[in-house]
Amino acid sequence: MKKLVVPILIGVLMFAAAFGGAFYYYRFKDERAAAAIRTLAEEVLGDLQRTGHTPAMTARLLVVVPATPAAAPARADSADGTAGTPALLAVPATVRYDLDLRDAQAKDIVWDAGKRRLRVKVPALTLSEPQIDSGGIRALSGAQWMPVRTALDSDTRKAALGQLLSQAREDGPLGFARDTARKTVERAFAAELREAGEKASVEIRFADEKSVDHGGGRPAAAAREE
Repeated sequence: MKKLVVPILIGVLMFAAAFGGAFYYYRFKDERAAAAIRTLAEEVLGDLQRTGHTPAMTARLLVVVPATPAAAPARADSADGTAGTPALLAVPATVRYDLDLRDAQAKDIVWDAGKRRLRVKVPALTLSEPQIDSGGIRALSGAQWMPVRTALDSDTRKAALGQLLSQAREDGPLGFARDTARKTVERAFAAELREAGEKASVEIRFADEKSVDHGGGRPAAAAREE
């Protein structure tokens, strides 16, 4: 019996040594691969940071606000005699969504080895101040929309800008802007990973998104003064 115990113990020890060696070998290999991917991702992030802010999307918006008596239609001979009275103004404008990666940080890059997925958190999109199209403003007089003949007064302009920013932060336009910016950043990382021979997916999440589920709630983008 004793003669059998020694060979069995030796066999167990050899198996343990081989298993342990293989375990540490593959773990070391995975750690090296993870470190290489992280280094590559940080280099890509550095390149993106050097580009500064990048326009993601420009949206055309339209809001309707109450007009002051001064904002009368250009035609003063309205048949119903309402020209010059308070009306509604349709105010068109454009707003630009920008992605500024200069404040992105390397700590926001996470490599998920199990899913072979690179997760990157980037700063929230910023909004430029809406650029009001003065020539496109129309006033409602009676049943007609007519060009206005005076510039917006400060109160009306302030009210219009507030509504335009609120509209720009809604899920629709903000979602489209995020998707556009997300694809741009994803492509930058994915291209370098493919070139390095890494088959991995890339997931971009904005700092003001509540979760990695991009279909979820979308908090307002930050406004930025030009």
